[in-house]
Amino acid sequence: MRRRIFIATGLSEELREKITEAVKRWQWLPIRWVPPQNWHITLVPPFYVTDQEFEAVRLLLLEEARKIHSFSIPFNSIELAPPGQEARMIWLFGAASEKLLELKRRFEERIVLEKSVGGFKKEERAVYPHITLARFEEGGLAEIEKKTRILEQLPLALEVSAIDIMESRLKITGAEYTLLDRISLLSNNKASVL
Repeated sequence: MRRRIFIATGLSEELREKITEAVKRWQWLPIRWVPPQNWHITLVPPFYVTDQEFEAVRLLLLEEARKIHSFSIPFNSIELAPPGQEARMIWLFGAASEKLLELKRRFEERIVLEKSVGGFKKEERAVYPHITLARFEEGGLAEIEKKTRILEQLPLALEVSAIDIMESRLKITGAEYTLLDRISLLSNNKASVL
């Protein structure tokens, strides 16, 4: 059986509550809001694996996690997204810190080098750390988009202390996510190695 998996980091309950409060201010928009339980930050985009390939990915992530200290991702605004294109989503935007970029690079390179994982392709797009809050058809918020892409400033931070291996099942109603494994990073009592 092949699974569609991706590597992500989940949100603390405290951060989820703060984002939920902000989203309530925008609920009047006629769009499809992503349920809070599906909010995450994607580190490595979805790819397909067999059960054997999944185990290889899990083991290499465990190995890499032993070298990586927890770190923080700052967020700053709720915006129409993606950048540079006609809007079709609303994101909570974060900053692409060196630690986050290094973590993503390490994971992608290790997965590419793992000969038993077929079909994985390294992502070439620019990295915009974000949490997808809503989706809609292009042009669905054209009137707002003409005026601004920033809906509100929202300074928050996420402490990344674990990496999640998620399964994504594509359905007519939208993607359904299942946590397959959570891998803890090193405690940040010392200086980070990243």
